Amino acid sequence: MPKFPVLLAVAALFAACEHGAESEPPLTPAAGLSPETQAAVDRIAVARCDREQRCNAVGPHAEYETRDKCVSVMSSDALEELFGCRNGIKSDELEKCVGLIAHEDCGGPIDRLERWVQCRAAALCAD
Repeated sequence: MPKFPVLLAVAALFAACEHGAESEPPLTPAAGLSPETQAAVDRIAVARCDREQRCNAVGPHAEYETRDKCVSVMSSDALEELFGCRNGIKSDELEKCVGLIAHEDCGGPIDRLERWVQCRAAALCAD
């Protein structure tokens, strides 16, 4: 039995599989976020980095070497928390969350616990 037709069939199969993979756009983590939810992620990240900067946690020998690094980490955290908010964000609850972050003491674990509860998806996601 000649091997050429079998090889040709296998090559055609691979080509068809590759073509199908190219037609699908890659998924990105933010693909399902509403603009309102993305804006909330951004606001929370900026507020948290403002606090970190105020508390000397941003700088060459600090927890976050640069503000950009801080914003990247905080955005990732907020995105992970709010990714399921498909119906948007409760604006009044977002304001409470951002306010708690802005007024949080530099070493206060009690404040962090309160902020953590107020800034969770359960409090922020619209129904």
